[in-house]
Amino acid sequence: MMNLSVHHEPVTQRRNMRAIRQNFMFGRLGNKLFAIASTIGIARTHGLEPCIAPMYSKDKTLTIFKNIPFCAGDEEKLTVWNIPMFSGSITPEDASDSTTDVEVKGYGCSYTFFEDVEEEILSAFEFTDDLKKVSKEFMDNHKDSIKEDSIKVGIHFRRTDMISFGGLYGPFPGTDFYKHSMKIMREKYGPSVIFLVASDDVEWCKAQDFLQVEDVLFIDQSTVEDFAILKECDHMIIGHGTFAWWAAYLGASQKGGDVMYFQEDIEKPVKNKYFEADKFYLPKWTAVSNAGETEADTVQEVKV
Repeated sequence: MMNLSVHHEPVTQRRNMRAIRQNFMFGRLGNKLFAIASTIGIARTHGLEPCIAPMYSKDKTLTIFKNIPFCAGDEEKLTVWNIPMFSGSITPEDASDSTTDVEVKGYGCSYTFFEDVEEEILSAFEFTDDLKKVSKEFMDNHKDSIKEDSIKVGIHFRRTDMISFGGLYGPFPGTDFYKHSMKIMREKYGPSVIFLVASDDVEWCKAQDFLQVEDVLFIDQSTVEDFAILKECDHMIIGHGTFAWWAAYLGASQKGGDVMYFQEDIEKPVKNKYFEADKFYLPKWTAVSNAGETEADTVQEVKV
């Protein structure tokens, strides 16, 4: 079977054919963004016009973005292209020869699907003015902690589902990973550092001794508000999941900031056969270990 890499410049538009994202199947904000971004990247690579099924224009997690390309009009006959969840390539043998609109299936959780069209992705995922105000108001309301010269480091703790389902991304990072990453940030940027902590289990975070310190501020807003505030951070420490990945990609990574992720994802084999860590984390991001203090938490095998 032929592998059609997306590591090349987009080709000339083929008539009015479209690459359509019909169904997100499952997943929350981060997975949806990968689905949309991979559709845009694959479409541009193969000379198609990307669009997202109009039913998703009312999705509350997507209405926070200004420029997602939703389809105008109904689709006709579709050729289906399936992409593995983490692969950086598409595999149908006739991908370059389709004469119909194409339905892209699968999440495409790899930056390699869209690295050649980064500016288009950043434009698609520009926040609405209302959401931009949310992050500004948060910063203004916490001026005692977030000063003009503060260096904002976002931290996201993904827990809940990932505690048991974490094998999707490799061994689940323990608290020592976060402690080590915070230590590195403090040593590198000094006393101006302020850590902004978000989580799907913020009460657990608030109960952790290492987070009960003066340079830590809990965001504790809604999911999309957490996302918007994390995007405004200068640097990021990310755990598992695609939510933090996108907050880092759209925010700190574009500013030239540091993005730190759990090193064990690279060093230890992952039981999910589709996961390709070197195609998930950007090469310029930094892998950080537990600093030899403890082993990573183990997780069950994941079948996708």
